[in-house]
Order: sequence, then structure tokens, then C-alpha cells
Amino acid sequence: MHYSISKSSEVYPSVIQVQSVEADIDVNIPKKLYPCLPKKVEKLRLLAFDTNKQDTYYLVAIHLAPQPQNSNDPPPYTYQQTLVKLDKLGCLVVIPKEKLGSVSLSHYIPESVARSLSLQKYRKAIANAGSKEKFQQLRTKINAEAEAEDISYLFPEDLWALQQLGISISPNTRVITNVEQL
Repeated sequence: MHYSISKSSEVYPSVIQVQSVEADIDVNIPKKLYPCLPKKVEKLRLLAFDTNKQDTYYLVAIHLAPQPQNSNDPPPYTYQQTLVKLDKLGCLVVIPKEKLGSVSLSHYIPESVARSLSLQKYRKAIANAGSKEKFQQLRTKINAEAEAEDISYLFPEDLWALQQLGISISPNTRVITNVEQL
């Protein structure tokens, strides 16, 4: 359920080898990204990727392994996402998993890349839901439960992607670039 990182000091003193141990890792995630991903995970899924010049950006879904607690309650299940850049030198976490979802991707990467990643992410969400109609129903239900004040919020790249896919947007939706704007 985690990665083990070991340095191979005998042959290649500066090379770090990352091996997956019992984690369900999407085969589409390049192994060069492993050093930039959390170590104790249950599952990793590639949501989207896009190349801009010589950099490739990967949006990765992280299903963290439940951590033992002192109580009799089951450990909470934790889902996060992270954005990692891969270039000639290696990988770099662009937006830490704790920050992703609270700020627009376009704050950190070119708008065209942010839009492409969002479009891919929503296409996968629609496929997972079974159809565009089922996704729209699920989205409407979630928004209805979350909209205590009848206002929902989207980042610019998410609004653009949903519009491209023909998903209807509530007239009470506000576009923000950072949750601190709330």
C-alpha cells in the first residue's frame, strides 16, 4: 500500500529507485512521476495529461491508504489530486495535493494546458458516470445538496470544459480563481 524508495549507492549513487508495493497504480502513470507522488497510497489514477513545449503536465487522482486511528471508528477514506510536471530533469509537484481544488490551475500553468486537463478530467467523469445525462444528473444532485445559498463555484478552466462538453451550468454559478475569494 505504499512505495519503498531506496538509493542504489553501489552502482548509481545518485539514482533513486521507486517501487510500488501493493498499490493499485494506473499503468498510464510514467514511473518517472513516482518520486513526486505520495508514498502511502491505495490507488493512483491518471486523470489527464498535456504537453506544453518541453514539459508534460499530469493530473493524478490519489486515493490515500487509510491511516490507523486510536478509536474504533473506521479510518476516513481520503481522495486528493495533484498536478505534476515532467521535463528533461525529472518531475516536480506543481500544485501540492493539499492545495489542488482550492486554486485555479491557470495560476500555475498556461491556460491552454489547464483547459485541456479539465476537459480530459470531465470526459473521464462522464465516462465513469455512464453518459452525459447521468453525469448531469449526478452533478445537479451534488450541487443541490451543496448549495445552501443557491450559489455554486467553478474555476475558469472547469467552466470552459463543462461548456465544451455541453453540460448545463446553473445560472447561480460564480467563477472564481481561488477559494479565498469566498
